[in-house]
Amino acid sequence: MDKEQYPLLEQAIQRFKLEQLSPYCLERCTKTCCFFDQHFKNLFYGEEVLMAVLGVSTLTEKQRHHYSALFAYCITVPEVYEFADGLCPQYDSQSRLCKIYHHPHRPKGCESYPLRLEEERGITFVSLKLNCVALEQHQQNPLFDLHEVEELAAQYNLKMIYSKLGDKIEL
Repeated sequence: MDKEQYPLLEQAIQRFKLEQLSPYCLERCTKTCCFFDQHFKNLFYGEEVLMAVLGVSTLTEKQRHHYSALFAYCITVPEVYEFADGLCPQYDSQSRLCKIYHHPHRPKGCESYPLRLEEERGITFVSLKLNCVALEQHQQNPLFDLHEVEELAAQYNLKMIYSKLGDKIEL
């Protein structure tokens, strides 16, 4: 997917995250997105473990691309392989902030979560992950103003799809 096709939409998504979602996360959210269950913890140990978790002998390019962002930082900085209580080692539980938020090695999966442009089976859409408590609540009772993102998605003829991580996407 060439995100350069949708520059206004990308900008609107980034504005939404900066102006609305980030303040909600820091001031109101009681859950941390930086917590990894056993499946996601394994992703940080490299491709061999990832292949075992997925039950495959080799990774397709799509699998490698999809999962690489989740463990890219830990591959480049191996001393952070260990997790404490399932929390990302770069999460500061006192400040509730990511220690590498502005670092160039911050995983792309973290940077784009929970709202991003995504492509599945050659179809581009706006993906909203309901694993994020705020977006799950928003779907039931609007908390945010997503009109700019929705309008631009409609202009580009892109669907807005709410799903949970790992869900099969119905396009």
